[in-house]
Amino acid sequence: MKIKNIIIIFLIGFGFQSLNAQKVLLWLDAGVKGSYGPNMMVNTDILNGTNYTPKLNGSYSAGAKFGLNFGEYYALTIDGMYSQFKEQFTYKQDQSSSPVINEYRWSNIDLYPMFRYNRTINYVEFGPRIAYLQNMRQANATSSFTDVTSDFNSTNISAVLGFGWYAAGDDAFTIIVGARLGYQIGEFVSDAGLANNQIKLGIVEGNASTNPAFVHLVFELNWGLGYYAKTVCGGRARFFRF
Repeated sequence: MKIKNIIIIFLIGFGFQSLNAQKVLLWLDAGVKGSYGPNMMVNTDILNGTNYTPKLNGSYSAGAKFGLNFGEYYALTIDGMYSQFKEQFTYKQDQSSSPVINEYRWSNIDLYPMFRYNRTINYVEFGPRIAYLQNMRQANATSSFTDVTSDFNSTNISAVLGFGWYAAGDDAFTIIVGARLGYQIGEFVSDAGLANNQIKLGIVEGNASTNPAFVHLVFELNWGLGYYAKTVCGGRARFFRF
């Protein structure tokens, strides 16, 4: 075949490819996810004390995610998660007694509206966690587990920073591994709880607030739902499935 004919075929093929080329305006994805890691109720009065000490405890979340992705790099995501937390404090009822435990267990429904910046194999994200307290139980040396939900604020907001990696997959399905760090903004204990000496039990003096914090490993299975795109030549935008 002559060089001239090869060039003509190449130009025709390139022309058809250009006509069919698409500019992706927005693409949608959804997934299921879970996370696990340590948490602690941070209170500087307790941390600076000597006879009342918080412990790191395990917590977990499970739920789903929906994402709006703009171009290659930017996305708005929202996660809906069910979460379980536990916190233990060790203390002595008096100087001659053995240490005992003051324990809290609670569950949340958490919403994470997040801004995510994507790269080829990794991402960083930030945003709030809006936590709706479902129940809170307490047990210590003087009582078994009892409901103390009213002693804590029902809606709480945390600042969250996350990052992760696209471990495997393609445009239609990805496996994501990451981490999230969260710190609650504002007092966790309600006015009624402060009056009932929640958290401090009357052992610790001071007015420092109680702010739960967590560090979680995050695992996500993500499916592409489709995308809005239009042809480069100016065609009308339409929705395409992956």
